[in-house]
Amino acid sequence: MVIEELSHELVAYGRKNQMQDLYIYIQQENACVMFRKNTQLFSYRTFTKNVASQLISRFKYLGEMDVGEKRKAQLGAITYSLKQGQQRLRLSTVGDYQGKESMVIRFLYALRDEEPAYFFPEDVQIIFEKIQTERGLFLFSGPTGSGKTTFMYHLARHIKGRVITIEDPVEI
Repeated sequence: MVIEELSHELVAYGRKNQMQDLYIYIQQENACVMFRKNTQLFSYRTFTKNVASQLISRFKYLGEMDVGEKRKAQLGAITYSLKQGQQRLRLSTVGDYQGKESMVIRFLYALRDEEPAYFFPEDVQIIFEKIQTERGLFLFSGPTGSGKTTFMYHLARHIKGRVITIEDPVEI
């Protein structure tokens, strides 16, 4: 299997199905590729350890990460070109004591101009009122994919004055 074609297949599938993460885990005898959408994990395929290592190396190369380093955690980001357009990806690798490396790829989607949907819409109005009348620290936390970054970006677009955000790694 050509690794370039496989990477295209995985990114295209993730984009088409609006997946949030792609996981490449090298196990004892083989490797597992899974996707996550919201709280659900979907097993996609299994590969040999060799194919998975080549796939991880390709994404690391594209993300300007150190391809030879397999023990230390690394972060990278790329804009991946597909026939359907470009897909922003954030890359993260981690190795274990046996030299097996795993990768997580986060799919980053552009924010739309329409009003975002929230779990607690009645609280949005309260927060909007607070940011218009008060100053200080506003802290937002929640699980992956819960809309923290989208909500803060939406708030920041409606505030007059200075806004400082701390996000690691930066998505928007």
